[in-house]
Amino acid sequence: MSNQQKQTYFSKFDKRLLEINLKNGFLTEADYQKHLAELRDDTDRAEKLDLNASTDNDFPVKSPSLQAQEVVPTKTNNDPFGSGY
Repeated sequence: MSNQQKQTYFSKFDKRLLEINLKNGFLTEADYQKHLAELRDDTDRAEKLDLNASTDNDFPVKSPSLQAQEVVPTKTNNDPFGSGY
């Protein structure tokens, strides 16, 4: 299967396109259910994230010398739409 064929195959099942593909007949509900059944279960390879845990390494504090400085845009005459845009 070529790369383009793989992309076409997987785009049929793309969650963002699923409703459109079902509505337009590019995909049947039976094909979608078959695809879901064929997906492998990788839960044993997953890593649990504790979103409530806090460590000192989560967001390192920058030194004051590295803090962002206010940037003031410079005016140029290169604006093709005129000034103010």
